[in-house]
Amino acid sequence: MSNIERQFSELGLAIPDILLPALGVDLEKWAVIACDQFTQDRNYWEKVKKTSLNAPSALNLVFPEVFLDDGERGRRIAGIHQSMERYLREGVFAAPRRGFMYVERDTPFQRCRRGLVAAVDLERYDWSPASRPLIRCTEGTVPERLPPRMDIRRNAPLETPHILLLIDDDTDSLLPVLAERAKKSPPVYQTPLMLNSGGVSGWFLDVEDDWDFMARRLGELARRSTARYASSDAAPDGQPFLFAAGDGNHSLAAAKAFG
Repeated sequence: MSNIERQFSELGLAIPDILLPALGVDLEKWAVIACDQFTQDRNYWEKVKKTSLNAPSALNLVFPEVFLDDGERGRRIAGIHQSMERYLREGVFAAPRRGFMYVERDTPFQRCRRGLVAAVDLERYDWSPASRPLIRCTEGTVPERLPPRMDIRRNAPLETPHILLLIDDDTDSLLPVLAERAKKSPPVYQTPLMLNSGGVSGWFLDVEDDWDFMARRLGELARRSTARYASSDAAPDGQPFLFAAGDGNHSLAAAKAFG
C-alpha cells in the first residue's frame, strides 16, 4: 500500500476504479434517478422506460422500488444481472479508470451542486443507532428494506450505488478547490438528464498531487470534528465524525450486510 493509499485508508476512503459508458452511448438515456425515488409514482418510471427504450440505460441495472411488491422480484433481479453481463460483454462501458470523480449537478431548483465520487471502507460505517463510527447514518434503517438490495448485489458483476455522503466543511475549503484543479481539463462527460432533471458533468481526478490535497484536507476536517463535537455525544472519547450518509443509507447498509 502506497503512502497516499494509507492516508485515505485512515480516512475510511479508497481510490475507486470507475466504469463509464463508452463513447457513442447516449448519456441522457443512460442516467436515471435513484431506485428509491418516485416510489408512489409508477407513471414516472414508465416515462423513464419509454425515454430509454432500445438504448443502453442504467434503468436496466437497477430495481425501482415502486415495483418491489409486484411478485416478480426473482425475474427482475435475474434480468438486471443479465443486463450487467451483456453490457460488459458488448462494450457498452469504456475501460475502467482509477481515480476520483469530481461532479457538478444542475437541477431546476439549484445550480452547481458539487460532489466527489469515491470508494468508502464499510468497516468504518455502522448504522446501529448507538454506534459512533467515522461514517454514520442520518436516518433509521429498516432491516426489511435490505434483502432486495442484497439480492441484487449477490453474484452481480457491477455496482451502481446512489449513496450521498455529507461532510462538515463550513469554510467550503475542499470542493471548490477540487473544482479549480479538475477544470484544468475538459469534463469526461457532460449531459442533460431526462425528464427535465437538469444536467451533470464529471471530471477525473487521477493525479497524485490532487489526491494528496484531498487526503490532507479531509484529514484536517476529521481532526477538527473531534473538537467541534466534543460537547455532544457525537465525538465520544475523541472519535472523529467525518461522513454522514445523507441519502442512500439503505444501500450503504445493504452493502455492509452483504460484505
